[in-house]
Amino acid sequence: MQSNQENVSISTAGAVVVLLDLTNCFQLTKVIAVFQVVGSSLLFVHDEDGRASVWMIDFGKTVPLQDGMWLDHRTPWEEGNHEDGYLWGLDNMVDIWSQR
Repeated sequence: MQSNQENVSISTAGAVVVLLDLTNCFQLTKVIAVFQVVGSSLLFVHDEDGRASVWMIDFGKTVPLQDGMWLDHRTPWEEGNHEDGYLWGLDNMVDIWSQR
């Protein structure tokens, strides 16, 4: 049987792997470049066996951009540019969880 500390370490490592996968999928999906992601969330789930996963949820406020506009989701927000920072946020979550 694993200790709670071992389970936390396994869960943390699992969360980092899933966050990296989400980041890679998000940035490779061309269609997302023409949407502004507002108010979405990440749902972190882990169990006592150390299994972990992360889901992107709450896309109800995601809106399509005007024709010809696109986002990289990492450029800092400035008035009028519609950047949402979604990938910037995922990058920061990977950094934070990697330090645990």
